[in-house]
Amino acid sequence: MNKLRAAVMAVLLIMVLPACKVKQKAAKKETLAANKVADSIALANKLNEQIANKQALIDSLKPVWNHEINYKTFAGKAKMHYEAGDQKQDFTANIRIQKDQIIWVSATALGGIVQVARIYITPDSFKMINYLDKSVTMMTLAQAEALLPTPMDYSVLQNVIVGNVMSKANPVSNALSLSDSWVLATENDRYVQEVTYNKADSAIRLEQFTDKRQGGPTAKIQYANYVPVDNRLFSFSRAINMSNAGVNYFLDMNYTSMDFDRVIDFPFSIPKNYTVK
Repeated sequence: MNKLRAAVMAVLLIMVLPACKVKQKAAKKETLAANKVADSIALANKLNEQIANKQALIDSLKPVWNHEINYKTFAGKAKMHYEAGDQKQDFTANIRIQKDQIIWVSATALGGIVQVARIYITPDSFKMINYLDKSVTMMTLAQAEALLPTPMDYSVLQNVIVGNVMSKANPVSNALSLSDSWVLATENDRYVQEVTYNKADSAIRLEQFTDKRQGGPTAKIQYANYVPVDNRLFSFSRAINMSNAGVNYFLDMNYTSMDFDRVIDFPFSIPKNYTVK
């Protein structure tokens, strides 16, 4: 009732105000309206300036974004520590890559004494020999991707191993310059990808993938211990954190040796008495 009474009194006051005051009121409204237009124009100009500055930064960082480790073959040996839930495992992985064709991994435990598994991946297939239970798994790579904490196709797996940006499927849409690093971001309908580069040497420091869906999978890779190898800056240490459906996965990856572009082979012989799954 008090609100209604106040509204009625306001209307009556406006009706009985002298004409001069009404005109003054109108003039004030016009001034306010003009100020609002001016503020809107200033804000629009500021936003346009920010957009232009952002695009200028994106353009200036194209060489950083486009740079990658070029190679034909890769061979490396890395010590791995893996955790997921209550599981903790340590093993050594010998990794070989024929770029865009084959990823080959031989995993051993107990200082290389016990052979655990051998994996052979192509852009459309996944094969694994499990030496502990004498079995062989064969499936499409798409089926294998479904078993990973976060989706990773052949190209992404290859880039994670070598140390290139995981995916360049989407153009850079945002950029940020910090005191000692740059952050470049891309996105599509499902994912946001952020790559942090060190200003001192343009090396990747951190890469993050975030699913836009609430509770969706996330992945974060930290790169460290960069060493020049054959005119390539290579990260010998990686810390990979992934999360999906409330489960956290962690892989600590430390290379002990690696080289590029030597002649390599990819042995994958299935013992006759092994069970094929």
